[in-house]
Amino acid sequence: MNVETLSQLFIYNTTKFNKPDLFSYRGKDGHFHKISSNEFKDRVIFFAMGLKGLGVKKATKVLFLSENRPEWHISDFACHLLGAVVVPIFPTLVHEQIEYIVNHSEAEIIIASNSKQLEKIDKIKDNIRKVKHIISFESEVPGGVLTFDDVLENGREMDSSTFLEEAVNQTSPDKLATIIYTSGTTGTPKGVMLSHRNFISNMLDCSSFLNLNTGDKALSFLPLSHAFERTVDYVYFYKGLSIVYSASIENLSMDLEECSPMIMAAVPRFYEKIKAKIVMKSEKETGLKKAVFNWALATGKKNSKLVLNGKQPGLLLRWQLKIADNLVFSKIREKTGGNIRFFISGGAPLSADVGSFFHAVGLTILEGYGLTETAPVIAVNIPEKPKFGTVGKILPSVEVKISEDGEILAKGPNIMQGYFKLPEETEIVMSDNWFHTGDIGLVDDEGYLVITDRKKQLLVTSVGKKIAPQAIEKEVEVSKYIEQVVLIGEQRKYITALILPDFEQLHLFAQENNINFTSNENLIREQRVNELIQNEIDTRQSRLSNYERIHHFSLLSEPFTIENGQLTPTMKVIRTVVIEKYSEIIEDMYEEEIELN
Repeated sequence: MNVETLSQLFIYNTTKFNKPDLFSYRGKDGHFHKISSNEFKDRVIFFAMGLKGLGVKKATKVLFLSENRPEWHISDFACHLLGAVVVPIFPTLVHEQIEYIVNHSEAEIIIASNSKQLEKIDKIKDNIRKVKHIISFESEVPGGVLTFDDVLENGREMDSSTFLEEAVNQTSPDKLATIIYTSGTTGTPKGVMLSHRNFISNMLDCSSFLNLNTGDKALSFLPLSHAFERTVDYVYFYKGLSIVYSASIENLSMDLEECSPMIMAAVPRFYEKIKAKIVMKSEKETGLKKAVFNWALATGKKNSKLVLNGKQPGLLLRWQLKIADNLVFSKIREKTGGNIRFFISGGAPLSADVGSFFHAVGLTILEGYGLTETAPVIAVNIPEKPKFGTVGKILPSVEVKISEDGEILAKGPNIMQGYFKLPEETEIVMSDNWFHTGDIGLVDDEGYLVITDRKKQLLVTSVGKKIAPQAIEKEVEVSKYIEQVVLIGEQRKYITALILPDFEQLHLFAQENNINFTSNENLIREQRVNELIQNEIDTRQSRLSNYERIHHFSLLSEPFTIENGQLTPTMKVIRTVVIEKYSEIIEDMYEEEIELN
């Protein structure tokens, strides 16, 4: 059947694939539990009937406040069968942020995962008067809150004999499916309106090049409240995969090893952390073990370079690679479950160094690019020929052009309908059906899209030099001793940086060099630590022009986090907040003027 709406995707999946393990999730007992295709189908239909009994109908806004779990997708597809609009928000948001989105979206129903989320709702209950019902996935709830099972059972008792056919037919591709509120790095979050067509066109494009089949297993880890994981999961449904949910970062490593997925999506920092741990472990080794690791990695990189250039390794290199794989690489892959066909990376730029490292050990990362407004993928690397340092080739149904000032513009069936209740904001980013991404980039001679920076984040120094901070930050962050970097330099004579060290690595350095410290604050003041970081910076900016280089830096002892307001839920640094918080430190770095050539 043709799939043009998310309701049709539900029918397609449950009709074509009859899986005993469509979903798997780790229960409170610590063990994995399974949900079959038939159970999934029944729960979606009965939960939809239950919601209908609560007054949910076409265009009703239903807000989700939940971590990844089977009930998320059950609720999602149930809403689409009713023509309702799903408003998913990050479970990490605080109650003030939730209040704004609930009221701005005009949500009438809130579906919350657990008591932690219900506590946030309780704090704002007097200010969200349009909300008629609150539903929790937990079985024990406070008064006035419905349970998921109660709604499900109410729906089970209703006559659903003609419901499914009528439900599928009442939704058209251009109907609004969801409102996703952007993270808001520069201000109040905006509600991105995405239609069924937006999602389905993107899903079909991505499905066309991913070599997946019904026997494969995927790990769903990134928040489903973000368009990235949500669209990736829709691909899994379309291709008939089994989906394993990993609800917390604490269980991720264990879930990977235990469920052995073939595919998983994550943000770059996840891959950077894995690489750093592998390298750190190898550096602790001595003698033969360390020599074997270094030889194996060099062998893997040699093979990787040939493969990425369309060449085949010779007999000797194939023999060496087999030994390297047996001694080193296979053990690394075992930590990811041993069956990964490829990882997917999105949400932020992936360092080419990280991509190349993984490819050398036999793990391919496919980096993609897009925004919530593009549902979300514009371009992605293909498994046959990834090109690290780029975000891949443009999707078949998407058009891209580069404006005169270098901005990436996109057009296609995946482009949003607009920002909810913000027509003026919509007009700013849309021009003749071309969406202005706000990113600077180019398309290389092989058709791969390269992102150089955010247009709004370009630093213009007081001498008129334009600097793209993101590329410099990512290059410096390759250092195992550096966790996060924020470049400073707008209307200043030279560039400085706020740097958060990787304290796990820094503690090892201190131990190896007999540096005594009582706290991280004490450690970052040590001269040898600052000399170490200076050397790491100098090594990674040798190819930069003088005006692009970091001339001063200050080490920070506290991380940028969502809780302290310095990171968005998608782990992007909110520069304005960071710069304001550390304004005195920044001013100190500019006390001594430096003459630039």
